[in-house]
Amino acid sequence: ASPTGDATTAAASPAGDATPGDSGGDDDAKILEGGDVLTHKDGGVAFNLPKGWKQEQKGDQLIATAPDEKIFLVFVVTDAKEVDAVATAMGEIVDETLNDVKVVTEVKTEEFNGLTQVWADGTGTFDGKNVNWDASIVVGAKKALAVLAMGEIEKNEDTVYAIYRSIKPAEGPTATGGDDKGGDDKGGDDKGGDDKGGDDKGGDKEGDKK
Repeated sequence: ASPTGDATTAAASPAGDATPGDSGGDDDAKILEGGDVLTHKDGGVAFNLPKGWKQEQKGDQLIATAPDEKIFLVFVVTDAKEVDAVATAMGEIVDETLNDVKVVTEVKTEEFNGLTQVWADGTGTFDGKNVNWDASIVVGAKKALAVLAMGEIEKNEDTVYAIYRSIKPAEGPTATGGDDKGGDDKGGDDKGGDDKGGDDKGGDKEGDKK
Protein backbone atom coordinates (compact mmCIF):
# COMPACT_ATOMS: atom_id res chain seq x y z
CA ALA A 1 0.00 0.00 0.00
CA SER A 2 2.81 2.36 -0.84
CA PRO A 3 4.14 3.92 -4.03
CA THR A 4 5.89 1.15 -5.96
CA GLY A 5 7.10 0.44 -9.44
CA ASP A 6 3.94 -1.64 -10.00
CA ALA A 7 1.86 1.53 -10.06
CA THR A 8 3.48 2.98 -13.15
CA THR A 9 2.88 2.98 -16.87
CA ALA A 10 5.31 2.04 -19.59
CA ALA A 11 4.97 5.49 -21.14
CA ALA A 12 3.26 8.36 -19.37
CA SER A 13 0.49 10.15 -21.22
CA PRO A 14 -2.41 12.44 -20.31
CA ALA A 15 -5.35 10.71 -18.64
CA GLY A 16 -7.66 11.74 -21.47
CA ASP A 17 -10.39 14.31 -21.94
CA ALA A 18 -12.66 13.04 -19.18
CA THR A 19 -13.10 15.05 -15.97
CA PRO A 20 -14.64 14.17 -12.59
CA GLY A 21 -17.81 16.03 -13.64
CA ASP A 22 -18.54 13.83 -16.65
CA SER A 23 -20.37 10.98 -14.90
CA GLY A 24 -21.53 9.76 -11.50
CA GLY A 25 -24.78 8.52 -9.98
CA ASP A 26 -25.51 4.82 -10.50
CA ASP A 27 -22.11 4.20 -12.11
CA ASP A 28 -20.36 5.45 -8.97
CA ALA A 29 -22.61 3.31 -6.75
CA LYS A 30 -21.59 0.18 -8.66
CA ILE A 31 -17.88 1.04 -8.50
CA LEU A 32 -17.96 1.81 -4.78
CA GLU A 33 -20.44 -0.87 -3.67
CA GLY A 34 -19.16 -3.05 -0.85
CA GLY A 35 -16.18 -0.83 -0.08
CA ASP A 36 -15.22 1.20 2.97
CA VAL A 37 -16.51 4.62 4.02
CA LEU A 38 -13.67 6.56 5.64
CA THR A 39 -14.14 9.65 7.82
CA HIS A 40 -11.49 12.23 8.68
CA LYS A 41 -12.90 13.91 11.78
CA ASP A 42 -10.38 16.75 11.98
CA GLY A 43 -10.82 17.54 8.29
CA GLY A 44 -14.59 17.18 8.44
CA VAL A 45 -14.70 15.05 5.29
CA ALA A 46 -15.70 11.49 4.41
CA PHE A 47 -15.15 9.45 1.26
CA ASN A 48 -15.60 5.97 -0.19
CA LEU A 49 -13.06 3.44 -1.40
CA PRO A 50 -13.98 0.49 -3.66
CA LYS A 51 -14.13 -3.03 -2.27
CA GLY A 52 -10.75 -4.66 -1.87
CA TRP A 53 -8.69 -1.47 -1.71
CA LYS A 54 -5.93 -1.46 0.91
CA GLN A 55 -5.32 1.47 3.25
CA GLU A 56 -2.18 2.57 5.07
CA GLN A 57 -1.56 5.61 7.25
CA LYS A 58 1.90 7.15 6.84
CA GLY A 59 2.32 10.23 8.98
CA ASP A 60 -0.28 12.75 7.88
CA GLN A 61 -0.96 10.84 4.64
CA LEU A 62 -3.50 8.09 3.96
CA ILE A 63 -2.39 5.89 1.06
CA ALA A 64 -5.09 3.81 -0.63
CA THR A 65 -4.01 1.15 -3.11
CA ALA A 66 -6.06 -0.80 -5.66
CA PRO A 67 -6.08 -4.62 -5.34
CA ASP A 68 -3.87 -5.00 -8.44
CA GLU A 69 -1.53 -2.22 -7.22
CA LYS A 70 -1.73 -0.51 -10.61
CA ILE A 71 -2.98 2.71 -9.05
CA PHE A 72 -2.87 4.39 -5.66
CA LEU A 73 -4.27 7.55 -4.08
CA VAL A 74 -2.69 9.75 -1.43
CA PHE A 75 -5.05 11.74 0.82
CA VAL A 76 -3.71 14.68 2.86
CA VAL A 77 -5.71 17.14 4.98
CA THR A 78 -4.22 20.63 5.16
CA ASP A 79 -4.94 23.71 7.28
CA ALA A 80 -4.88 25.89 4.15
CA LYS A 81 -8.29 27.46 3.49
CA GLU A 82 -7.98 29.16 0.12
CA VAL A 83 -7.74 27.22 -3.13
CA ASP A 84 -4.43 28.86 -4.07
CA ALA A 85 -2.87 27.90 -0.74
CA VAL A 86 -4.14 24.33 -1.05
CA ALA A 87 -2.85 24.17 -4.63
CA THR A 88 0.57 25.18 -3.34
CA ALA A 89 0.41 22.42 -0.73
CA MET A 90 -0.63 19.91 -3.40
CA GLY A 91 2.21 21.03 -5.65
CA GLU A 92 4.64 20.39 -2.83
CA ILE A 93 3.24 16.86 -2.36
CA VAL A 94 3.54 16.14 -6.09
CA ASP A 95 7.08 17.53 -6.23
CA GLU A 96 8.11 15.51 -3.16
CA THR A 97 6.71 12.31 -4.67
CA LEU A 98 7.60 12.66 -8.36
CA ASN A 99 10.34 14.08 -10.55
CA ASP A 100 10.03 15.83 -13.92
CA VAL A 101 6.48 16.94 -13.07
CA LYS A 102 4.40 18.44 -15.87
CA VAL A 103 0.79 19.67 -15.79
CA VAL A 104 -0.99 18.40 -18.91
CA THR A 105 -4.66 19.36 -18.49
CA GLU A 106 -5.83 22.88 -17.78
CA VAL A 107 -7.09 23.26 -14.21
CA LYS A 108 -10.85 22.77 -13.89
CA THR A 109 -13.30 23.42 -11.04
CA GLU A 110 -16.21 21.11 -10.17
CA GLU A 111 -18.85 21.11 -7.41
CA PHE A 112 -19.76 17.87 -5.61
CA ASN A 113 -21.75 17.36 -2.41
CA GLY A 114 -21.55 21.03 -1.52
CA LEU A 115 -17.75 21.09 -1.79
CA THR A 116 -15.53 22.67 -4.44
CA GLN A 117 -12.95 20.48 -6.18
CA VAL A 118 -10.13 21.94 -8.25
CA TRP A 119 -8.77 19.27 -10.56
CA ALA A 120 -5.76 18.79 -12.86
CA ASP A 121 -3.60 15.99 -14.22
CA GLY A 122 -0.15 15.50 -15.68
CA THR A 123 2.94 13.32 -15.94
CA GLY A 124 6.15 12.74 -14.05
CA THR A 125 8.69 10.07 -13.16
CA PHE A 126 8.89 7.80 -10.10
CA ASP A 127 11.94 5.64 -9.46
CA GLY A 128 13.06 6.44 -13.01
CA LYS A 129 9.79 5.26 -14.57
CA ASN A 130 7.17 7.38 -16.31
CA VAL A 131 3.93 7.78 -14.37
CA ASN A 132 0.64 9.62 -14.78
CA TRP A 133 -0.81 11.65 -11.94
CA ASP A 134 -4.22 13.15 -11.31
CA ALA A 135 -5.04 15.48 -8.43
CA SER A 136 -8.09 17.04 -6.82
CA ILE A 137 -8.10 19.79 -4.19
CA VAL A 138 -11.27 19.82 -2.10
CA VAL A 139 -12.32 22.92 -0.14
CA GLY A 140 -15.43 23.85 1.81
CA ALA A 141 -15.23 21.45 4.78
CA LYS A 142 -13.48 22.09 8.12
CA LYS A 143 -10.12 21.69 6.40
CA ALA A 144 -9.06 21.29 2.81
CA LEU A 145 -8.32 17.85 1.40
CA ALA A 146 -5.69 17.18 -1.25
CA VAL A 147 -5.98 13.91 -3.20
CA LEU A 148 -3.21 12.70 -5.50
CA ALA A 149 -3.76 9.66 -7.73
CA MET A 150 -0.84 7.97 -9.50
CA GLY A 151 -0.39 4.97 -11.75
CA GLU A 152 -2.47 3.74 -14.69
CA ILE A 153 -4.88 6.68 -14.57
CA GLU A 154 -6.42 6.35 -18.04
CA LYS A 155 -7.43 2.71 -17.50
CA ASN A 156 -8.86 3.47 -14.07
CA GLU A 157 -10.21 7.02 -14.37
CA ASP A 158 -13.82 5.91 -13.72
CA THR A 159 -12.73 4.54 -10.36
CA VAL A 160 -10.55 7.53 -9.51
CA TYR A 161 -13.33 9.98 -10.34
CA ALA A 162 -15.93 7.94 -8.44
CA ILE A 163 -13.72 8.29 -5.36
CA TYR A 164 -13.37 12.03 -5.99
CA ARG A 165 -17.14 12.42 -6.34
CA SER A 166 -17.73 10.49 -3.11
CA ILE A 167 -15.90 13.12 -1.02
CA LYS A 168 -18.43 14.92 1.15
CA PRO A 169 -18.75 16.81 4.43
CA ALA A 170 -18.60 14.44 7.37
CA GLU A 171 -21.30 16.34 9.22
CA GLY A 172 -23.93 18.98 8.57
CA PRO A 173 -27.00 19.23 6.32
CA THR A 174 -25.16 18.29 3.11
CA ALA A 175 -23.30 15.33 4.59
CA THR A 176 -23.73 11.85 3.14
CA GLY A 177 -22.44 8.55 4.45
CA GLY A 178 -25.48 7.97 6.65
CA ASP A 179 -24.98 4.20 6.75
CA ASP A 180 -21.47 4.52 8.16
CA LYS A 181 -22.36 3.32 11.66
CA GLY A 182 -19.13 1.89 12.95
CA GLY A 183 -17.04 -1.24 12.83
CA ASP A 184 -19.54 -3.44 10.98
CA ASP A 185 -20.14 -1.02 8.12
CA LYS A 186 -18.27 -1.82 4.93
CA GLY A 187 -19.76 0.98 2.90
CA GLY A 188 -21.94 -1.22 0.69
CA ASP A 189 -25.08 0.78 1.32
CA ASP A 190 -23.51 4.16 0.67
CA LYS A 191 -24.99 5.06 -2.72
CA GLY A 192 -24.04 8.71 -2.73
CA GLY A 193 -27.27 10.35 -3.86
CA ASP A 194 -29.66 8.48 -1.53
CA ASP A 195 -27.55 8.56 1.62
CA LYS A 196 -28.56 11.39 3.93
CA GLY A 197 -25.85 11.17 6.52
CA GLY A 198 -28.10 11.37 9.57
CA ASP A 199 -26.69 8.23 11.18
CA ASP A 200 -23.00 8.83 10.47
CA LYS A 201 -21.38 8.21 13.84
CA GLY A 202 -17.85 7.86 12.52
CA GLY A 203 -16.36 7.43 15.97
CA ASP A 204 -15.72 3.68 16.00
CA LYS A 205 -15.15 3.05 12.28
CA GLU A 206 -11.94 1.23 11.67
CA GLY A 207 -11.28 3.44 8.68
CA ASP A 208 -11.57 6.68 10.66
CA LYS A 209 -8.36 8.63 10.38
CA LYS A 210 -7.13 10.97 13.05
